[in-house]
Amino acid sequence: MAIGAFPSANHIAPGGVVSYEPQRSFMFELTMGAMKEEFTLSVQSWSNVSVNNETITLGYGTESRKVAGKASFDAGSLTIRDFVDKDTAGIIEDWRAKVYSTSGSDGKYKDGVEGTLHAAAHYKVTGTLFEHPPANSNSEIRMWKIVGAWPQSVNHGSLDNDTSDIVRIEVTIEFDKAYRIK
Repeated sequence: MAIGAFPSANHIAPGGVVSYEPQRSFMFELTMGAMKEEFTLSVQSWSNVSVNNETITLGYGTESRKVAGKASFDAGSLTIRDFVDKDTAGIIEDWRAKVYSTSGSDGKYKDGVEGTLHAAAHYKVTGTLFEHPPANSNSEIRMWKIVGAWPQSVNHGSLDNDTSDIVRIEVTIEFDKAYRIK
């Protein structure tokens, strides 16, 4: 393309040998530890990995320079469809109870005494995010490893007699780090 010429989109998904095939946001799977397949099949959305570094400012004389400090990963936002026949809410609650014990529907406490905060080794898991390319695109699947994941908060959604929508469970997932493995 010549500089100054009106831009063309001919390079985007044209077919043939050279193309820029987009990754579709809906072609993904998320697994977390040894959770049941019903968890993966219930995922509606996931906010992709976001990493940032603190800034360290080094002053010297009348000037300063900035360098990278500690890295941190933003919490993930997970939306799960609530399927009653697969007890999706129960899967999430069982994981959440490994962080902090609460009373179950039968009145018994899950994973200990009510109000018990558990050790990280009890609730942190490793997850994998798979981003699938379109079929026949000659592209490889992208894979991310999500390390030290745990449910920081769970919101069981809204109930509303005026709609015919499904219940969605919102989960904030904290994790220590994530990195692309493929």
